[in-house]
Amino acid sequence: MESTLLALGAVRSMEGKLLALGAMQTMECTLLALGAVRIMEGTILALGAVRTMEGTLLALGAVRTMEGSLLALGAVRIMEGTLLALGAGPTMEGTLLELGALRTMEGSLQALGAVQTMEGTLQALGAVRTIEGTLLALGAVRTMEGTLLALGAVRTMKSSLLAP
Repeated sequence: MESTLLALGAVRSMEGKLLALGAMQTMECTLLALGAVRIMEGTILALGAVRTMEGTLLALGAVRTMEGSLLALGAVRIMEGTLLALGAGPTMEGTLLELGALRTMEGSLQALGAVQTMEGTLQALGAVRTIEGTLLALGAVRTMEGTLLALGAVRTMKSSLLAP
């Protein structure tokens, strides 16, 4: 993936493209940046404004929603920098559907079997929950040279990850 995710400020793709950053806003807070994340064999485009009905999105760690299913967020590995978020953001009306395996240059991890960073800190994954949904295949969360820090609950809310 050759991406660097620094303080949710900039996301660089495999091809070195700095994609548009944006402010992700919740009803009760402001989450800075993600914008668009482009990966080798999968694309999360134009997250743009991400809103939740309640709560605070902290590094996309605690994703709070009302109803829905959290399906196959896949795995995220970065080669440098700090992984502060799993490139998955809820919106107010829709469903987080199958982001699939996020594959990087050095391989792929399946269905959140493991989340690795080469150099950095993995923050904010934690317990993944849905109120009325299905939680599939979380598994272990690892970092190679980093610290697995505290984490929130991921709940979906009828949210859609919309592509432009």
